[in-house]
Amino acid sequence: MRSCVLFVVFLAVFVKAQEKELLVITVATERNDAFERFMRSAEIYGYDVKVLGMGSTWRGGDVAKSVGGGQKVRLLKEELEDKRSGELLILFVDSYDVLFLDTKEALLKAYEDFGAKVVFGAEDFCWPQQSLADMYPTVKPGQRRFLNSGAFMGPASLLYEIVSASEIKDDDDDQLYYTKLFLNSDMRKRLGMVLDHSATIIQNLNGALNEVEVRFTEETGYLYNIKTNTKPIIVHGNGPIKVTYSERCFTCRGIWNVPFTRDVYLLSRNAMHALMDKRLASAKEVDMEICRHRPRKNVFMMVDNRHSFGYLINAETYSTQHLHNDLWQVFDNPLDWEEQYIHEEYHNVFAPSVSENDIEQPCPDVFWFPMVTEKFCRQLIEEMEHYGQWSDGKNNDPRLEGGYENVPTRDIHMRQGRVKNIGFIFYANTCTPCRQSCSKDMTTNQHQFTLNENSPFKLLEDEQNPWARMNFVVRYRPDEQPSLRPHHDASSYTLNIALNRPGIDYQGGGTRFIRYNCSLIQVKVGWVATFPGRVTHLHEGLETTKGTRYIFVTFVNPETRDSTHSGIWNVPFTRDVYLLSRNAMHALMDKRLASAKEVDMEICRIAREKNVFMMVDNRHTFGYLINAETYSTEHLHNDLWQVFDNPLDWEEQYIHEEYHNVVAPSVSMNDIEQPCPDVFWFPMVTEKFCRQLIEEMEHYGQWSDGKNNDPRLEGGYENVPTRDIHMRQVGWEEHWLHILRKYVHPMQTKLFQGYDDKPWARMNFVVRYRPDEQPSLRPHHDASSYTLNIALNRPGIDYQGGGIRFVRYNCTVTDTKLGWVIASPGRVTHLHEGLTTVSGTRYIFITFVNP
Repeated sequence: MRSCVLFVVFLAVFVKAQEKELLVITVATERNDAFERFMRSAEIYGYDVKVLGMGSTWRGGDVAKSVGGGQKVRLLKEELEDKRSGELLILFVDSYDVLFLDTKEALLKAYEDFGAKVVFGAEDFCWPQQSLADMYPTVKPGQRRFLNSGAFMGPASLLYEIVSASEIKDDDDDQLYYTKLFLNSDMRKRLGMVLDHSATIIQNLNGALNEVEVRFTEETGYLYNIKTNTKPIIVHGNGPIKVTYSERCFTCRGIWNVPFTRDVYLLSRNAMHALMDKRLASAKEVDMEICRHRPRKNVFMMVDNRHSFGYLINAETYSTQHLHNDLWQVFDNPLDWEEQYIHEEYHNVFAPSVSENDIEQPCPDVFWFPMVTEKFCRQLIEEMEHYGQWSDGKNNDPRLEGGYENVPTRDIHMRQGRVKNIGFIFYANTCTPCRQSCSKDMTTNQHQFTLNENSPFKLLEDEQNPWARMNFVVRYRPDEQPSLRPHHDASSYTLNIALNRPGIDYQGGGTRFIRYNCSLIQVKVGWVATFPGRVTHLHEGLETTKGTRYIFVTFVNPETRDSTHSGIWNVPFTRDVYLLSRNAMHALMDKRLASAKEVDMEICRIAREKNVFMMVDNRHTFGYLINAETYSTEHLHNDLWQVFDNPLDWEEQYIHEEYHNVVAPSVSMNDIEQPCPDVFWFPMVTEKFCRQLIEEMEHYGQWSDGKNNDPRLEGGYENVPTRDIHMRQVGWEEHWLHILRKYVHPMQTKLFQGYDDKPWARMNFVVRYRPDEQPSLRPHHDASSYTLNIALNRPGIDYQGGGIRFVRYNCTVTDTKLGWVIASPGRVTHLHEGLTTVSGTRYIFITFVNP
């Protein structure tokens, strides 16, 4: 019963509001973009507007710089002479800096809810007479206290009484006029004057920009006050915020008002005349000069993204050092790049209406879709042959970190020489955006592959930021490398793009998925075949009998991920270590191995033929194996280089025993030590790591001379030089970058909340401080988003003095802990210096993260 009563009351109030007749009145003496914007918003939301003063001379003073506006009061008084009787509601607003953000019905409902007669907007500034501030009624915390006259509404009879209360000159200040009336408590009560303290109806933006944000519906944008949780109906860009105000005005439904444009202009005759009397101060910055003059003339610059009008080529960054230079233009000229190189059917495939079942599957869990054009394929082949430095197809491969390739091919990596970055450019821009929209469990039940609204292929469910180190073009020839033995890929999933035509450019070839005895031979140029890299999809490259076959291969997300499920798993392949029952042993003993080289593969083949199941148990940790095949002996401490090939052994030796405690989800930023403001301190690496890294550096011995000229840097100049050795000098840069992603990134997201970018660094170096060499370092900022500083030896034992001082906070860290990281912002706030080392040798390991 109560709900019915409430509904009836609400309906009655709503109907009552609807019965009110509303007239919007504004003053504008000239038509300009600001006025047209105001009128357009009124038309969109259904307001009737009466414009006063159009074509007359403005005598109200320069209100942009000083007081004035009394002419508006006089014009309003004249207009209300014949409207002061009856129930007409009047909304008076400025026009050049006011917009409507909702309908007339919404405004009337909000006005009715106020329960007041006359409503003025409110702001934080007591303009123009600060001395009146103490006379205002107090308000609740967070509310606006002072009257603003840019928008107000009430019955015509009461507004006429207000504008007739006293005389005002045209160049007097209108806001001061209304303020004095409001501060008269008797008149305020008699006329029912209130202020919209919470911006329920009227949002004045001056002083409140940090409290509002732009939100969007499917059709348009609107302002939302996050402080008062209100959605204002009228927005007033009062005061010195006109440019920012224009940027945030989204009522034009797809036409955006911006502070800067460039290159191409479509001007009306009026806009041209408004700008023609201005002389450009700079011939070099023509665009900036045009944009600088237009606010003074109320000429708005609009960007319309409702239609495509073409695109411009950025000629300034166009490189001419390649055979096909357009391939490198995906960053600088992305629209032109996409038009040339992305397959015309690509966008059809990843449309939201396309489901997983609509994607071609030539073999189980092998997806096939159009990606790039024939032009891309042809030019990529020509770039590879022009570069010409194909690998020899042998296991020893100096391009790899470990120097060894288990399943070698004749190929060129995208990071080699002058073809560097093609793979990254193609992959990052075409294949990256992947989320879940529909899913299907794979046969292993260990990973879930998904199809995304932005991507036409299945990806691992947790792959928010796909990454690939191995991007390469493979060449198959009968007299060179005609085929490829059965293998798994070192990837979460693999992309395989056919670059030329079977049956025309070559004979034979193709890919066979052994588990399913399914072959993909009649490939389509520019189409991608994508499939899981590990476990289920053992595959081989079939023999090319004539001609040359080219394919572009990407191993996506090669890092092994921790399984979120535990159990006993039935798998098609195992290797290295076997625990067999007596029955299984007897079942396998009567079979002879066909190959002495592929023992593991042969054992698995026989087991499958005999229906002897091979199980993997991941419920417990049974230890781990060392990959001895890729173990290098060329370094002083070779284990330091084993982070890729023997990661468990590497972590056990080199990651601090307390690291996993501080990175645990239960530990918050506030639990991490902060020896200085926004300087975090946590355990990272072991004493063994520190000792061996120092010994590796001294063994290498090529310390810089600590001078500004530094040939190791691209520009050849170091502003704040140190005596150091860079990690890329000793061939350990890729290893450290991997450690940053795996071990530092979880701490980064904990310490710098909202900053989720994967860490990357070009400057990774060990610094050596000695009294007779370089004892200290002058105050400086780092070229980084944040800096990692790891103490490699012990203060007070290995050296005396030293430490780091953050100048802004006059805060010093001297008692550093071996293997602990000091993480601090690199720029702006954390100017710091290296304090003097008075005896011994101090070593620190520095990383400038995300410069």
